[in-house]
Amino acid sequence: MNPDLSMPAFRTSPEASAAATSRRPFGPTLAALRCSFPETVVTAADTVERLTALFPNEEPDFIQGLVHNSGVARRRIALPVEELLALRDFTERNRAYREIALEHATRAAVDALAAAGMAPGDVDALIDVSCTGICLPALDVDLSAKLGLRPDVQRIPVTEAGCAGGVLGMGLGSALAAAGRNCLVVAVELCTVAFVPDDSSRSNLIACVLFGDGAGAAVLRGTAPATPRSTESSGGPQMRILATGSHLFPDTRHAMGFDVGSHGLKLLLDRSLPALLRAQLRPAIVAFLERHGLTPDDIGLHLVHTGGKRVLQVYEELFGIPDGGLLASHAALSRYGNLSSASIMTVFAEAERLGLRPGPGRKTLAVAFGPGLSAEFLLLDHQA
Repeated sequence: MNPDLSMPAFRTSPEASAAATSRRPFGPTLAALRCSFPETVVTAADTVERLTALFPNEEPDFIQGLVHNSGVARRRIALPVEELLALRDFTERNRAYREIALEHATRAAVDALAAAGMAPGDVDALIDVSCTGICLPALDVDLSAKLGLRPDVQRIPVTEAGCAGGVLGMGLGSALAAAGRNCLVVAVELCTVAFVPDDSSRSNLIACVLFGDGAGAAVLRGTAPATPRSTESSGGPQMRILATGSHLFPDTRHAMGFDVGSHGLKLLLDRSLPALLRAQLRPAIVAFLERHGLTPDDIGLHLVHTGGKRVLQVYEELFGIPDGGLLASHAALSRYGNLSSASIMTVFAEAERLGLRPGPGRKTLAVAFGPGLSAEFLLLDHQA
């Protein structure tokens, strides 16, 4: 995507303008969003017990403190713990990823399309976001068949954007919607299936505390529905997408990523990440907002992906938000953990569940961080 993509303004003749007004076009809109999660639940107490056995070189008190301070009360995981640990190598883990990811991507997409009042044949573009497994052909091929999408649907896999991928995919989808295309964005991650059993690093321990599994799907379209729908039937309040943005922080490539090898996908997570965000994030967001004539004071609702309790606290400090004030983000972290690219979908869903709104005249800002170190932004305006 372009570093900063504002939605285009269309110039028309008076006659075309009148016709357009009758159709109520109002730019790219987030029409519906739905999530899907596995059935197996792991509580904080379960996590302490399991990790104490899996990481015998760590002090039990340290593990207990890590879990207690993580902000994660429970998570959904793709398979029962015994079945996850029985996956012997990357081949088996990746096979499980493909099967289970397709299941939950399909569920989330079906529910989102129904909430938006759209049939599969109405979808013009499918953006498939995931980084916790490797599929070639990409997951969107099987997903298209499962959903019954048209053969000419544009398919765009986004595979290496990490936790930022959900916002990146929604931003790309909004650009397609602005051009008049109905876009379905599906983010699915099975972080626990990517677990590397022989990795005794602190990064792997933190991943086992923080990450969960699940999928989210968002429907983006360029015009309002032909007839007004209730909030319930339309998948939530209509949210107009005003702009998207990207930022690559210099000299931060080491902060996060995967060590990819025969062992699979080994998480790399530098402990300096919160300090890097504290030093560089606010200027990047301020510059993004200034390009659209706004300041941080114009943002009434911040939706930040669940990168961890400390990351959320840093964000709150930077923008003068009371501790714990990122209500949707903290709620999503507590209920589901970090779902990598799908995290932002859970944050949007929690904001809707909690009835959060930015307030009169103010905007919503969605933010996610990924490898690079990078950040993706989405600026929205509630329509209902």
